[in-house]
Amino acid sequence: SGSSYFRFKSLMKGRAGSFFVLAFLLIVGIVEASDVKCDGSLCVLNSSHKVEVKIEELAEENAGAETLVLTKSLEVGKNEICIEKEGQFVVVPTSECFRFGENELKWNSQSPEELQIRATQYKIWGPIAAPEVTLPENLVMNIHTNEGKTSTASVRKTGRFFFGYEYWADLGEVLKLSPEDKSGELMFYPKSRTLEATDVITCPISPEIFVSRPGMFITGVIHPGIEGVTVIAHDKDSGVPLAKAESDETGSYSLGPLRDDADYRLGARLEGYYFEREENGFHAIEAPPIPVDAQELIL
Repeated sequence: SGSSYFRFKSLMKGRAGSFFVLAFLLIVGIVEASDVKCDGSLCVLNSSHKVEVKIEELAEENAGAETLVLTKSLEVGKNEICIEKEGQFVVVPTSECFRFGENELKWNSQSPEELQIRATQYKIWGPIAAPEVTLPENLVMNIHTNEGKTSTASVRKTGRFFFGYEYWADLGEVLKLSPEDKSGELMFYPKSRTLEATDVITCPISPEIFVSRPGMFITGVIHPGIEGVTVIAHDKDSGVPLAKAESDETGSYSLGPLRDDADYRLGARLEGYYFEREENGFHAIEAPPIPVDAQELIL
Protein backbone atom coordinates (compact mmCIF):
# COMPACT_ATOMS: atom_id res chain seq x y z
CA SER A 1 0.00 0.00 0.00
CA GLY A 2 1.02 3.66 0.00
CA SER A 3 1.42 6.21 -2.76
CA SER A 4 3.02 5.41 -6.11
CA TYR A 5 4.94 7.93 -8.16
CA PHE A 6 5.79 7.68 -11.87
CA ARG A 7 8.56 9.49 -13.73
CA PHE A 8 8.42 9.57 -17.52
CA LYS A 9 11.98 9.85 -18.79
CA SER A 10 13.10 9.37 -22.36
CA LEU A 11 10.15 7.10 -23.22
CA MET A 12 9.05 8.58 -26.52
CA LYS A 13 9.23 12.08 -27.87
CA GLY A 14 6.85 14.08 -30.04
CA ARG A 15 3.19 13.34 -30.77
CA ALA A 16 3.68 9.61 -30.34
CA GLY A 17 5.11 10.18 -26.89
CA SER A 18 2.21 12.43 -25.87
CA PHE A 19 -0.26 9.81 -27.03
CA PHE A 20 1.55 7.13 -25.01
CA VAL A 21 1.49 9.26 -21.84
CA LEU A 22 -2.22 10.09 -22.22
CA ALA A 23 -3.08 6.43 -22.82
CA PHE A 24 -1.13 5.43 -19.71
CA LEU A 25 -2.87 8.06 -17.58
CA LEU A 26 -6.27 6.86 -18.77
CA ILE A 27 -5.37 3.27 -17.86
CA VAL A 28 -4.34 4.12 -14.29
CA GLY A 29 -7.36 6.41 -13.85
CA ILE A 30 -5.54 9.71 -13.45
CA VAL A 31 -7.34 11.32 -16.40
CA GLU A 32 -11.09 10.79 -16.83
CA ALA A 33 -12.25 10.32 -20.39
CA SER A 34 -15.47 11.88 -21.72
CA ASP A 35 -17.94 10.21 -24.05
CA VAL A 36 -18.97 13.60 -25.47
CA LYS A 37 -17.19 14.70 -28.65
CA CYS A 38 -16.79 18.44 -28.43
CA ASP A 39 -14.99 21.05 -30.55
CA GLY A 40 -15.48 23.66 -27.83
CA SER A 41 -15.62 23.39 -24.03
CA LEU A 42 -17.47 20.84 -21.92
CA CYS A 43 -19.91 22.27 -19.40
CA VAL A 44 -20.31 19.66 -16.64
CA LEU A 45 -23.54 19.82 -14.63
CA ASN A 46 -24.17 17.57 -11.65
CA SER A 47 -27.92 17.46 -10.98
CA SER A 48 -29.85 16.06 -8.02
CA HIS A 49 -33.04 15.65 -10.09
CA LYS A 50 -34.28 15.29 -13.65
CA VAL A 51 -34.67 18.88 -14.82
CA GLU A 52 -34.20 21.08 -17.86
CA VAL A 53 -31.58 23.80 -18.10
CA LYS A 54 -31.34 26.81 -20.38
CA ILE A 55 -27.83 28.07 -21.17
CA GLU A 56 -27.40 31.64 -22.42
CA GLU A 57 -24.48 33.94 -23.04
CA LEU A 58 -24.11 36.82 -20.64
CA ALA A 59 -25.00 39.85 -22.76
CA GLU A 60 -22.51 42.19 -21.09
CA GLU A 61 -19.67 39.79 -21.88
CA ASN A 62 -20.61 39.39 -25.54
CA ALA A 63 -21.98 42.75 -26.56
CA GLY A 64 -23.07 42.74 -30.18
CA ALA A 65 -22.50 39.00 -30.59
CA GLU A 66 -25.16 36.45 -31.37
CA THR A 67 -26.62 35.03 -28.15
CA LEU A 68 -26.19 31.30 -27.78
CA VAL A 69 -29.22 29.59 -26.29
CA LEU A 70 -29.29 25.89 -25.49
CA THR A 71 -32.01 23.90 -23.76
CA LYS A 72 -31.06 20.50 -22.41
CA SER A 73 -32.75 17.83 -20.32
CA LEU A 74 -30.57 16.64 -17.46
CA GLU A 75 -30.48 13.21 -15.89
CA VAL A 76 -29.70 12.60 -12.24
CA GLY A 77 -25.95 12.78 -11.72
CA LYS A 78 -23.25 13.99 -14.09
CA ASN A 79 -24.22 15.63 -17.40
CA GLU A 80 -21.82 16.95 -20.05
CA ILE A 81 -22.86 19.63 -22.53
CA CYS A 82 -20.66 20.87 -25.36
CA ILE A 83 -20.43 24.67 -25.60
CA GLU A 84 -18.88 25.57 -28.96
CA LYS A 85 -18.44 29.29 -28.27
CA GLU A 86 -16.07 30.97 -25.84
CA GLY A 87 -17.22 33.33 -23.13
CA GLN A 88 -19.29 33.54 -19.98
CA PHE A 89 -22.68 31.90 -19.74
CA VAL A 90 -25.59 31.64 -17.33
CA VAL A 91 -27.20 28.27 -16.60
CA VAL A 92 -30.85 28.44 -15.52
CA PRO A 93 -32.52 25.23 -14.21
CA THR A 94 -36.27 25.02 -14.84
CA SER A 95 -38.90 22.60 -13.56
CA GLU A 96 -42.62 22.60 -12.86
CA CYS A 97 -41.98 20.43 -9.81
CA PHE A 98 -38.81 21.73 -8.17
CA ARG A 99 -37.20 24.92 -6.95
CA PHE A 100 -33.45 25.19 -6.63
CA GLY A 101 -30.93 26.52 -4.15
CA GLU A 102 -29.68 28.86 -6.88
CA ASN A 103 -32.00 30.14 -9.60
CA GLU A 104 -29.09 30.63 -11.99
CA LEU A 105 -25.42 29.69 -12.10
CA LYS A 106 -22.53 31.28 -14.02
CA TRP A 107 -20.07 29.29 -16.11
CA ASN A 108 -16.93 30.47 -17.94
CA SER A 109 -15.42 28.52 -20.83
CA GLN A 110 -11.97 29.94 -20.00
CA SER A 111 -12.04 28.47 -16.49
CA PRO A 112 -14.75 25.79 -16.58
CA GLU A 113 -15.94 24.42 -13.25
CA GLU A 114 -18.41 21.63 -12.54
CA LEU A 115 -21.73 23.14 -11.50
CA GLN A 116 -24.00 21.64 -8.84
CA ILE A 117 -27.76 21.86 -9.43
CA ARG A 118 -29.62 21.00 -6.24
CA ALA A 119 -33.40 20.99 -5.74
CA THR A 120 -34.31 22.37 -2.32
CA GLN A 121 -38.12 22.55 -2.60
CA TYR A 122 -40.78 20.63 -4.43
CA LYS A 123 -44.34 21.42 -5.36
CA ILE A 124 -47.26 19.86 -3.53
CA TRP A 125 -50.40 20.00 -5.65
CA GLY A 126 -53.57 18.34 -4.45
CA PRO A 127 -57.27 18.13 -5.38
CA ILE A 128 -60.42 19.02 -3.42
CA ALA A 129 -63.96 17.98 -4.36
CA ALA A 130 -66.70 20.48 -3.48
CA PRO A 131 -70.17 21.50 -4.69
CA GLU A 132 -70.23 23.35 -8.00
CA VAL A 133 -71.50 26.58 -6.40
CA THR A 134 -68.56 26.75 -3.97
CA LEU A 135 -66.52 29.94 -4.30
CA PRO A 136 -62.78 29.19 -4.51
CA GLU A 137 -61.98 32.26 -2.41
CA ASN A 138 -63.91 30.62 0.46
CA LEU A 139 -61.59 27.60 0.45
CA VAL A 140 -58.13 27.56 2.00
CA MET A 141 -55.59 24.85 2.79
CA ASN A 142 -54.00 25.21 6.23
CA ILE A 143 -50.50 23.75 6.42
CA HIS A 144 -48.58 22.93 9.61
CA THR A 145 -45.02 21.57 9.51
CA ASN A 146 -43.05 19.43 11.93
CA GLU A 147 -40.82 22.46 12.53
CA GLY A 148 -43.72 24.51 13.89
CA LYS A 149 -44.31 26.65 10.80
CA THR A 150 -47.89 27.52 9.85
CA SER A 151 -48.99 28.81 6.46
CA THR A 152 -51.93 28.73 4.08
CA ALA A 153 -52.29 27.87 0.41
CA SER A 154 -54.91 29.48 -1.79
CA VAL A 155 -57.32 27.31 -3.77
CA ARG A 156 -58.40 27.66 -7.40
CA LYS A 157 -61.15 25.99 -9.38
CA THR A 158 -59.96 23.28 -11.79
CA GLY A 159 -63.24 21.69 -12.91
CA ARG A 160 -66.98 21.62 -12.38
CA PHE A 161 -66.75 20.00 -8.95
CA PHE A 162 -63.00 20.16 -8.40
CA PHE A 163 -60.52 22.60 -6.90
CA GLY A 164 -56.76 22.51 -6.41
CA TYR A 165 -54.17 23.92 -4.00
CA GLU A 166 -50.42 24.39 -4.40
CA TYR A 167 -47.60 24.63 -1.86
CA TRP A 168 -43.80 24.59 -2.12
CA ALA A 169 -42.38 22.30 0.56
CA ASP A 170 -38.81 22.04 1.79
CA LEU A 171 -37.25 18.63 1.28
CA GLY A 172 -37.61 16.58 4.47
CA GLU A 173 -40.57 18.53 5.84
CA VAL A 174 -43.53 16.68 7.34
CA LEU A 175 -46.76 18.50 6.51
CA LYS A 176 -50.21 18.34 8.06
CA LEU A 177 -52.78 19.46 5.47
CA SER A 178 -56.17 20.68 6.77
CA PRO A 179 -58.70 22.22 4.34
CA GLU A 180 -61.15 24.86 5.56
CA ASP A 181 -64.29 26.51 4.24
CA LYS A 182 -64.42 30.13 5.43
CA SER A 183 -68.21 30.17 5.11
CA GLY A 184 -68.39 27.32 7.64
CA GLU A 185 -70.88 25.37 5.52
CA LEU A 186 -68.62 22.55 4.31
CA MET A 187 -66.91 19.76 6.23
CA PHE A 188 -63.91 17.90 4.75
CA TYR A 189 -63.17 14.19 4.76
CA PRO A 190 -60.69 13.24 5.96
CA LYS A 191 -60.29 16.17 8.31
CA SER A 192 -56.53 16.28 7.62
CA ARG A 193 -53.70 14.38 5.95
CA THR A 194 -50.02 14.03 6.82
CA LEU A 195 -47.46 14.15 4.03
CA GLU A 196 -43.67 13.89 4.12
CA ALA A 197 -41.65 15.80 1.53
CA THR A 198 -39.22 13.05 0.51
CA ASP A 199 -36.32 13.49 -1.90
CA VAL A 200 -38.05 12.17 -5.00
CA ILE A 201 -36.28 12.08 -8.36
CA THR A 202 -39.26 12.87 -10.59
CA CYS A 203 -42.33 15.02 -9.95
CA PRO A 204 -43.92 14.21 -6.57
CA ILE A 205 -47.21 12.31 -6.38
CA SER A 206 -50.20 14.48 -5.44
CA PRO A 207 -51.86 13.89 -2.06
CA GLU A 208 -55.14 11.99 -2.17
CA ILE A 209 -58.29 14.00 -2.73
CA PHE A 210 -60.17 15.78 0.06
CA VAL A 211 -63.94 15.36 -0.30
CA SER A 212 -66.31 17.97 1.15
CA ARG A 213 -69.95 17.73 2.16
CA PRO A 214 -72.34 20.27 3.69
CA GLY A 215 -72.22 20.04 7.46
CA MET A 216 -75.12 18.36 9.24
CA PHE A 217 -77.38 20.02 11.82
CA ILE A 218 -78.85 18.54 14.99
CA THR A 219 -82.33 19.91 15.65
CA GLY A 220 -84.66 19.50 18.59
CA VAL A 221 -87.17 21.14 20.90
CA ILE A 222 -87.20 22.12 24.57
CA HIS A 223 -90.46 20.94 26.18
CA PRO A 224 -92.38 22.91 27.17
CA GLY A 225 -91.36 25.63 24.72
CA ILE A 226 -88.81 27.79 26.54
CA GLU A 227 -86.76 30.49 24.86
CA GLY A 228 -83.09 31.15 25.63
CA VAL A 229 -81.98 27.63 26.60
CA THR A 230 -78.32 27.09 25.64
CA VAL A 231 -77.80 23.74 23.91
CA ILE A 232 -74.22 22.52 23.38
CA ALA A 233 -72.89 19.65 21.25
CA HIS A 234 -69.77 17.99 22.71
CA ASP A 235 -67.50 15.44 21.07
CA LYS A 236 -68.63 12.15 22.59
CA ASP A 237 -65.11 10.87 23.28
CA SER A 238 -63.12 13.98 24.22
CA GLY A 239 -65.94 16.11 25.64
CA VAL A 240 -64.74 19.13 23.67
CA PRO A 241 -67.62 21.56 22.87
CA LEU A 242 -68.07 21.86 19.09
CA ALA A 243 -71.28 23.82 18.52
CA LYS A 244 -73.68 25.94 20.55
CA ALA A 245 -77.17 27.35 19.95
CA GLU A 246 -80.06 28.91 21.87
CA SER A 247 -83.68 27.87 21.67
CA ASP A 248 -86.18 30.27 20.09
CA GLU A 249 -89.59 31.32 21.40
CA THR A 250 -91.03 27.90 20.48
CA GLY A 251 -88.20 26.04 22.24
CA SER A 252 -86.67 24.89 18.93
CA TYR A 253 -82.89 24.79 18.39
CA SER A 254 -80.49 23.88 15.58
CA LEU A 255 -76.83 22.96 16.16
CA GLY A 256 -74.27 22.92 13.37
CA PRO A 257 -72.74 22.61 10.93
CA LEU A 258 -71.14 19.41 12.26
CA ARG A 259 -69.27 16.48 10.75
CA ASP A 260 -71.39 13.48 9.80
CA ASP A 261 -68.76 10.88 10.77
CA ALA A 262 -68.61 11.65 14.51
CA ASP A 263 -70.76 11.02 17.59
CA TYR A 264 -71.95 13.84 19.82
CA ARG A 265 -73.24 14.32 23.35
CA LEU A 266 -75.79 17.12 23.91
CA GLY A 267 -76.29 19.22 26.99
CA ALA A 268 -78.73 22.03 27.89
CA ARG A 269 -78.62 24.74 30.53
CA LEU A 270 -80.68 27.68 31.74
CA GLU A 271 -80.63 29.20 35.18
CA GLY A 272 -83.56 27.95 37.26
CA TYR A 273 -84.00 24.71 35.29
CA TYR A 274 -82.52 21.28 34.92
CA PHE A 275 -83.06 19.15 31.84
CA GLU A 276 -83.77 15.54 31.00
CA ARG A 277 -82.94 14.15 27.57
CA GLU A 278 -85.85 13.18 25.33
CA GLU A 279 -85.99 11.53 21.93
CA ASN A 280 -86.39 14.81 20.03
CA GLY A 281 -84.84 17.24 22.50
CA PHE A 282 -84.99 18.04 26.20
CA HIS A 283 -87.65 18.22 28.88
CA ALA A 284 -87.20 21.29 31.07
CA ILE A 285 -87.97 20.93 34.76
CA GLU A 286 -88.13 24.01 36.92
CA ALA A 287 -85.71 23.69 39.79
CA PRO A 288 -87.23 24.16 43.27
CA PRO A 289 -86.23 27.37 45.04
CA ILE A 290 -83.41 27.10 47.56
CA PRO A 291 -84.65 27.59 51.16
CA VAL A 292 -83.43 30.71 52.94
CA ASP A 293 -81.50 28.76 55.59
CA ALA A 294 -79.82 26.69 52.83
CA GLN A 295 -78.83 29.89 51.03
CA GLU A 296 -77.19 31.14 54.23
CA LEU A 297 -75.25 27.87 54.50
CA ILE A 298 -74.10 28.19 50.88
CA LEU A 299 -72.94 31.74 51.46
